[in-house]
Amino acid sequence: MKVLELVDILDEAVESAPGMPLTNKCLVDKEHLLDIVQEIKLQLPEELRKAKWIEEERQKILDEAQRESDEVIKLAEVRARQMISEDEITKQANIYANDVISNAKKRYKDIKLTTQKYVDELLQEAEDILEAAVNVIRENKISIYGTSNRDGRSNSEVNKKNCDSEK
Repeated sequence: MKVLELVDILDEAVESAPGMPLTNKCLVDKEHLLDIVQEIKLQLPEELRKAKWIEEERQKILDEAQRESDEVIKLAEVRARQMISEDEITKQANIYANDVISNAKKRYKDIKLTTQKYVDELLQEAEDILEAAVNVIRENKISIYGTSNRDGRSNSEVNKKNCDSEK
């Protein structure tokens, strides 16, 4: 029997025992009560051992739950730091990329302006050379034919054409 059942039997024995008149005392069967007490003494270590085992298992479960909880928290903190670090790295990379793009755009504008200036200078130089060549050609025509028209034809050619168009 279990200890609580034995205590219930003991309680029943006391409650059902005949009372002594004019007192709060009762007559109980001493042998029967001692047997119940003896059985309680025998059962009690087993019940205490079970209770102790249950308490130890409870503590083991609580300790394991605490370890798991601590591990989950630790992993969450590590992950949070990683995410913060990754976010910071991403921010730094974006800042760097924007700087590179900005510098590239500035460099592009500088190169474009320099190139345009260089091309303008080359074209001006070519124009000057061609203009000088045209002037030399005109001077040569003038020296060969006398006077020259704007289109480089001699006066005789222009006159001949004018005569042909009037006919």
